[in-house]
Formats: sequence, structure tokens, C-alpha cells
Amino acid sequence: MDTRTTVTITEAAHAYPIIAGERLLSRLGDILLETLPDTRKVFIVTDENVAPIYLNLVRRALEKAGLETYHALLPAGEQAKTLDSITMLYDEALAAVLKRKDLILALGGGIVGDITGFFAATYLRGVPFVQVPTTLLAQVDASVGGKVAVNWKSLKNMIGAFYHPHAVLIDTYTLDSLPKRELAGGMAEVIKYGCIEKSIPQAAPGPSIMSMLLQAEGPHELAMDTLVIRCCELKAAVVQADPQERFGVREILNLGHTFAHAYETLSQGAINHGEAVSIGMVKAFCLAALQNAIPTESVNTLVGLLERYNLPVESPVPYTKSEILDIMQTDKKMVNPGEYRLVLPYDEMGYVHVLDSVPEANILSVL
Repeated sequence: MDTRTTVTITEAAHAYPIIAGERLLSRLGDILLETLPDTRKVFIVTDENVAPIYLNLVRRALEKAGLETYHALLPAGEQAKTLDSITMLYDEALAAVLKRKDLILALGGGIVGDITGFFAATYLRGVPFVQVPTTLLAQVDASVGGKVAVNWKSLKNMIGAFYHPHAVLIDTYTLDSLPKRELAGGMAEVIKYGCIEKSIPQAAPGPSIMSMLLQAEGPHELAMDTLVIRCCELKAAVVQADPQERFGVREILNLGHTFAHAYETLSQGAINHGEAVSIGMVKAFCLAALQNAIPTESVNTLVGLLERYNLPVESPVPYTKSEILDIMQTDKKMVNPGEYRLVLPYDEMGYVHVLDSVPEANILSVL
């Protein structure tokens, strides 16, 4: 029985489906041809962690459907998000005689998706690509919305583009292979959706993420298929309202992220993205409470929820306030030097807004 669920994102260039279900990887070729019937050649980009688990399965599924396959292998981790990786992919694509009518497939987590999307956007001025995310963080967030990038020196995602995939194909069965820490990192983004869901414009009716999270005792009690699809529905609504971050709507997806990027950068890999988002959300809630925008009880609710899902609520390393502020100043949301533009909660759980010119003294108070 086919238990796939589809969410459609419509943006300026094209509409594309997010298709989710269990054990889709073994049927990937047939599903791809349903969505992109003219595909003949697929260039797979994956990394050293994912390849031993899923690459052969994916290649067999594609070749069984009559598709010609090639692949390129990235190093695992944030260190791969460089222009050197993009250059390597250009070389591999040229060796495979990849043409504009062919397809690029990102198989892996958010880092693989970011690199592959930027490669697809710039090779031959744009080749269609498909996201096949294998981590929870990528399934609920990074693979949806068309933001693709690589890092520049110590600056995260500074070189990139808005380039939407032609499809996102999510096999939730891949979550079973995730290490506990990787799954927890993804839960940070899920919790973020629970913290912003009431502020999302024109979201499709559906279950409350915050209610699901509060009612469960941990990840083992969650219906992950339902949770992943609901997160995708919410992100789809935001992306459709503001496809290229021109109207400020999409900024609400960055709750906690301005703080998070600082902690993630300073840790040099010791804190992963989800853990940094967890710490960053706590800082954002504490700041909002300091400014009397939310009750202290909301901070306690968030902290309890993060701890329930095995996430940190403070940095394991006490970085200096000046170190954190220096990196926060490089955040892409900042408009003027010395002025902090942050996404903060207000009122009851689920509401957030973007504030300009947050006083530096208040930020220092919560660091």
C-alpha cells in the first residue's frame, strides 16, 4: 500500500512537491519519473557518512527505473561547505558529461543539500535538482525552501542563492539510522516550529506541533511521519509568502538562529547546528522575558521541552560576551552596525515577531 503524503510548494519559477513516507528510497526511480518524466541521467551527491548506508540502494532504485547514474562523494561535516567542494563537483559533473536537461540529486543531511543546491544553481547556469534528505533536521527544514549556500572563511552561508528543488523526497525510515545526537539536533528545529506556528501566515489546517511535543515523553512516542509533514506544511506556507526573504515574513524561521550561529561558529564543530539552535532559542526567550514580552513560565516551558528531547539549554563552553556579539554582528538580518535585529517570541507560546534595534545591553544580560 502506498502511504505517501504530498505537500506542494508554489513559487515564482515552478511548483514542486514534497513527498514523504516510509521506505520511499527503494522506489525512488519510479517516484522521480512520476514527478520528472523526462529524466534520463541522475548525478548523485552524497557524503562519506551517508554513502555506505544508502548510496547503493538509491543507485539500484534509479537504475531499475532505467536511469543512468553517476555520483560524487563529499567529506562529512561542516568543513565540506567550501568553494573547493563546489569546484570538485564541477569537475565530476564535467567528467560525467552532465547536461542542463539532466538531474542532480542531493542525498544526505542539510550540509549535503546546501552544497548540492548551490552546485546545481551555478553549474551550466542552473540544472534541475532534487532533495532526498536523510536527517530529521534536513527533512523538516534545510531541504525545503530553496536556500542553498557554502561558507566563506568563518562566515556561515555567506555565498549562496535562492534555488528551489524540483522535488523533495523524504523517506522517514532513514530516521531509524540516525545517531541519538543527530536525531536530537533535528528535534531542535521541530521545537522551533512549535514556537512559531501561530505566527505562520496562511498555514494549512493541521495538528499543533507544540501540543504533540508536550504530550509525548520523548522522541519514541512521536508519530514522526505526522510531525515531519506538519513541519513541511508550515515551512511551505512561509516560503510561499516570502520566497526570497524580501518581505520579512521568512525571517520568523530564524528564531534563535542569530545566537545559534555565534555558538556554532565559535565551537568549531563541537556544537552542531541543532544544539546551537536549542541554545539560541533559550537566549531569545530569556531576552523576550527580560523585555516583558512573554512570561517567565514560557521560558521554563521551553527549557523543559528541550531537555525532554535531549537538547542543551546552555553552551558547554563559556564563550565571552564580546566573542558572541562579534559574530552576531555578521548575521545577514543585521541592517546597521551596532543594531541587532532579532526574531523574538511574544504573548503566548507560538507567536514570534522581528524586532529592530534590540538594545545591546539587553543582549548582554542574557549571554
